[in-house]
Amino acid sequence: MLVTLSMFILLVEPVTLGVLGNAAFFGCIVSIMIPPTMPVMLFVFAMMTLLMGMLTGWAWSCAAMAASLAARDKVLLASQVQRVQASLAGATNPDSLYSLAIFQGKFLDARSTVVFGVFFWIGTFCLGLLRAKIPKLVLLAVPSFQIFGTIVMDVMVSYGALFPIAQYTLAVSLVLCRLKVNKLIGGLRTPDFFSSYAGCPAKSRPRLTHVPPVPTTFFMAVALAATAIIFPETLNSSWTTDLVDRFLIPVFQRSQLHSKVFSTAPPSEETPVDAWSGLHGQFLGSGAAVSGGLDAVLGSVGFMELEVSYGRLGAKDLIGLTELLRELTSRAMSLGVFANAVQSGYKRSSARETALKAPVEAGKSQVFEHRMDRARRRALEAEAKHSHNLGSLLPILESTSSALRTACDDALLSAMTWLTNTNSTRWMGRPTPNAVEEAYQAQHTRIALLESLLAEFRTDGRAQLCGRFRDRFDENGELTRTSNETSLPFSPASLFMCLAASSNFIWYAEALLAFVKHLHELEDKRRVNKVWFPTGVRKIGHLLRGGRPFGEAANGNPEKIEQVGSDEDTLHGEEVDEIKDALGSAARDPDAKPPKNVRQRISTKLYAFGNWLHTPEAIFALRYSTISVLLWLPQIFPRSAYFTYTEKGLWALIMGQTGLAVFSGDQISQSIQKLAGTAVGLVYGMLIWYIGSGTGSGNRIGLGAAFFVFMIPALAIRLYGPPQYMQSSIMGSITVVLVVGYSWTDAHLATIGNAGVGVNIAWRRALLVVIGMTAATLAMIFPKPTSARRVVRQTQATCIEEVGKIYAGIVGAWLSEQQSDELATTEKGESSPLNPSPFSVEAQKRARGRALALYIKLKGIRMSIGQAGFELSLRGDWPVGDYSELLEKQMAIVEALGQLGIALIHLDSKWRQRLVVKTAFLNPNLIADVTSSIYLISMALRLGTPLPETTPGPLLDRLLYHEEKRQHHRAQHPPTKKTPDSDSDSDDESENTHQIEGAATGKRLTFETLKDERFAMYATAILALASILANVDEMEVVAKRLVGEVRFPGFDRLKQRRGADESA
Repeated sequence: MLVTLSMFILLVEPVTLGVLGNAAFFGCIVSIMIPPTMPVMLFVFAMMTLLMGMLTGWAWSCAAMAASLAARDKVLLASQVQRVQASLAGATNPDSLYSLAIFQGKFLDARSTVVFGVFFWIGTFCLGLLRAKIPKLVLLAVPSFQIFGTIVMDVMVSYGALFPIAQYTLAVSLVLCRLKVNKLIGGLRTPDFFSSYAGCPAKSRPRLTHVPPVPTTFFMAVALAATAIIFPETLNSSWTTDLVDRFLIPVFQRSQLHSKVFSTAPPSEETPVDAWSGLHGQFLGSGAAVSGGLDAVLGSVGFMELEVSYGRLGAKDLIGLTELLRELTSRAMSLGVFANAVQSGYKRSSARETALKAPVEAGKSQVFEHRMDRARRRALEAEAKHSHNLGSLLPILESTSSALRTACDDALLSAMTWLTNTNSTRWMGRPTPNAVEEAYQAQHTRIALLESLLAEFRTDGRAQLCGRFRDRFDENGELTRTSNETSLPFSPASLFMCLAASSNFIWYAEALLAFVKHLHELEDKRRVNKVWFPTGVRKIGHLLRGGRPFGEAANGNPEKIEQVGSDEDTLHGEEVDEIKDALGSAARDPDAKPPKNVRQRISTKLYAFGNWLHTPEAIFALRYSTISVLLWLPQIFPRSAYFTYTEKGLWALIMGQTGLAVFSGDQISQSIQKLAGTAVGLVYGMLIWYIGSGTGSGNRIGLGAAFFVFMIPALAIRLYGPPQYMQSSIMGSITVVLVVGYSWTDAHLATIGNAGVGVNIAWRRALLVVIGMTAATLAMIFPKPTSARRVVRQTQATCIEEVGKIYAGIVGAWLSEQQSDELATTEKGESSPLNPSPFSVEAQKRARGRALALYIKLKGIRMSIGQAGFELSLRGDWPVGDYSELLEKQMAIVEALGQLGIALIHLDSKWRQRLVVKTAFLNPNLIADVTSSIYLISMALRLGTPLPETTPGPLLDRLLYHEEKRQHHRAQHPPTKKTPDSDSDSDDESENTHQIEGAATGKRLTFETLKDERFAMYATAILALASILANVDEMEVVAKRLVGEVRFPGFDRLKQRRGADESA
């Protein structure tokens, strides 16, 4: 606020107003667009980007002016000068009439104007492409570069064609309008006009060393001084605050939700599902907050090594936390799998029961109870009879984990408190050495307690949970068998879910313990504040190049998912090729073979360029440059040039450019916000003007007081309002500045085309906004709008495909583990870098990075779904509910994949191989069914084509089918001998007496096995696989509602007959 007020004081002060000229209010506009509320280092970078953008636009405009002067017809120019001089013969004030002649287009030249237009089209195309290609970067660096570069180019090109001589400092000349026009007139009236440098006297020749527009440089000076003097903040301090507020607090809230789940009764016929559904929704929101917080803190971490800071922690100390933060994010995300599995399981069973009880409608097939349905029903009955259901087990899990959950929360809260204190005691209120030692010892006690409770829960906690099942085992620990077919079997489904929940919480506690222990070590090493000097100057080149856009929303490239992490995590060279080969992701052109010679390579590049012109980014750049040229034309036609100049038509051009968006849904929502903000800003601006000035030409003190008081709430909304309404707040504040600023300059400066004050300025501003937004809307419609709804659909198709790739990568590494171990180990027993282990630390980091990147991409889709609802359509309502449900299923699969990956990492090789050999979850045919279903859904969404009725799913039914085949094959071909790596229970057929989703768990249960920690991880992996199958099934149902279904005549009847046979 102080910077904006300072720029307004410079506007109303007569001395500075004479220096700044009739664009003196531009400094206030820049202060609203880029408020100096960020850390010093980041603000310096933002100002450098802004300056580079303006210099780029200026340099390109100077090149356009030089080329246009070379193309100008000298004979025509001489005749134009003679006509103007003849018309001014005997005039008492020829200088002002010369100025009028320039802006009336008396010196326009068609050839020169065409050159300007070509340069303008190329320049705006490049800047528009930059805006579309990288819509959001750290600190809004690219928007600052693009917007201000375009504004300078607009000014130079709009009025450059009107001047018959070189005016390379025209951007400054418009700011200092009267001075520069007088110099120009002096150049025009010299006798050596044609022989000198474009007619200018030597002392008046413009130089490229002049500064950019003066109000912007005034703002830079004031803002940099204010940022460095008034409550300065380093990036170190800001990053620490964001770490606590935007990441650790959402992690803490997610942990609290997990505790709340344990104390909430699971949904059943007696218990309503509303409470559990609310928890599920809160888990989705907290997951988005955690992933978004991680993306935010990683986005600016590279800049910390470039600044000087003062405090207990240095840049390298904080950067050292990033890998622990990624690990903590991965483990925290898995806490939501349990709630999602419980709710989804209840919904599926309820829907199935409803379908079985419902009467058969005409034209529809009867729903029969399959063997799988009977198995599930019997399992639920067995659990209820023996009090082994979730309602009975959750209270035990809640009580046994209560102390550990409290210890985790205390340790995390203490860590957040310590990080906050390191920020608040940098300069004042520093703690004494005794206080530092007491805080250190208190945290040491908490960490020791957390370690001991974690070790205790691993043994005693699970033992108490498994103790409920002791009556189902004999005195030797063997599972008692049922006496006849009518007896209810032992069902471990709910036990597996509780074991999975306990494993997920243990893994979260381990990641949290590693994080707080690392912070504790820093607390011991960094006991006093010190000055930290830059350590990463060598990285400045990469930072200036921009890197990747952090926080990329779903309305970015729908075909691309950006990785989350630093440059050290990026794959290069052979690693990328190896991963592409392993995942089969190297696409080939089905219509042409690879090029063989130079001609084919060149033609391939041309073909790729032609395809690129049809991308949303290229189409946006074409629209951006085209609308810029079209709105520029009235300023270079002789009949409209003077009118456009006096009525500030330049702002219509700027509004048309800023009103465009890549996708129509985004543009419509932004247009509504900008029009609403303009309307409010007009009223607000007139209110400030008339309160501060009355009916006069303005009073400095009164206007300044009114501006200060009324702009406080406007700027507060701009800075702290909801991000989704930022366009409205920015547009409203800018409109206020334009109304008040133009009114003041018109009342106190002699300008060409004085529009008046107050309401006369306001309605012109409103009309210019409407003209610009209308032009942007027409550009959006023609030739064809880029649909945000289509982008949402294609982005979801890309994310589903990525889900399939991650699933294939995890399962592929799992299945090939034995071969990978042989290839990855040298004769000395060391890991070979050419053949890394599929579960190595490097492989874990890559998999975690891909999963987090996918989750962040999915989080961005949620906002795009809301924006796409604004898109106009003549084809009916948009199925926003189905797309939201599809998004939730993908998030659930990503969380389940994360749980599966963590379980496999903690399992030893023998237990992982048992899952492959002894269960149907990894049957080759079932894996093929899963991947086929995923890629069919992705392809159908991408192309908008219906799915076939005969898809592999439901996958849970396929699981039962493959389990039956496995059991039949085992009965027909019993093993004759044990393998060397098999244990005593590996071939016992009793494994078939306990199942999950109708499939054997692959492990013979004894009571000792039940208490084994490895068995809990084993159960977690099985439940993760079952959750993946269930969610893919539900995702297929939603996809069929969206894209339709290709009917297969007779298939429904065949399915009905098969159901009747199975139910018999």
